[in-house]
Amino acid sequence: MFRNLTDSIRHHGRFYAAALCGVLAYASAWAAGFSTPALAGGDAFYAVFLILILVLITRQTPQDLQKRAASDDEGIVVVFLITIGTMGFFSLAVFEALSKKHSLD
Repeated sequence: MFRNLTDSIRHHGRFYAAALCGVLAYASAWAAGFSTPALAGGDAFYAVFLILILVLITRQTPQDLQKRAASDDEGIVVVFLITIGTMGFFSLAVFEALSKKHSLD
């Protein structure tokens, strides 16, 4: 799949950058005493990742798409694990939102 770490970072740099932003947001929210730092970290990860992917998509040419299509993918197991993780994160977000008292109460 990848010959070394440099190839992996080059191929998945947007994911790693978003993950780093998510970890920093989690640490900042935890240090500030927020009640749900995991949600802050997850939100930061997804926002940064989506913005980076949007930038990638808007700059793609047909030749770039052909090059990307020729590379190996990560496989269904990795996609499945990411999907399960995302579902877990959003389930946690829903339950956290429902369990908090709102000013309308």
